[in-house]
Amino acid sequence: MQVRGELNLTRDVKALVLDPSYKDTEVEQLAGKLGCAVQRHDGFTLAISKMEKYPEYRGSDYVELGKEIAHNGVLTPHIIGVAASTGKYDMQDLKRVWHYLTRFGQQT
Repeated sequence: MQVRGELNLTRDVKALVLDPSYKDTEVEQLAGKLGCAVQRHDGFTLAISKMEKYPEYRGSDYVELGKEIAHNGVLTPHIIGVAASTGKYDMQDLKRVWHYLTRFGQQT
């Protein structure tokens, strides 16, 4: 989606949809203050063992990055968000890990 011009969340956004991994987090609390409805989708998780089966999808470097940031061998949107907030990782690299999550992940 591209937005040009002013965006008023109260007027222009029907709902902000969060992954359930953000339940009871600061992200959820802040989202509740934006002036639009907050909803959750079913969620995604990705086992690193499954990610390792598809190194050609975005590249083995991103599989390695996924392994580095995963918790207990699993990725969620929240885990990728935490990694992004550290400033330690290139955002485009994390975006490619996100692509793995959305392409090969399982709905929770």
